[in-house]
Amino acid sequence: MRVEKAKSLLTHSEYKVEHIARLCGYSSPKQLRTILKQQLGYLPSRIRTS
Repeated sequence: MRVEKAKSLLTHSEYKVEHIARLCGYSSPKQLRTILKQQLGYLPSRIRTS
């Protein structure tokens, strides 16, 4: 659920990854990046550019 929210915010907003991590309840941007890589197979920058 949090991953989908983060993905949506990355796709549809201009928020920085740090802000998105906090909004989605992650302790740090690094944690968000790690979770996205594990669950989706790619990093936030790839979501933004797609």
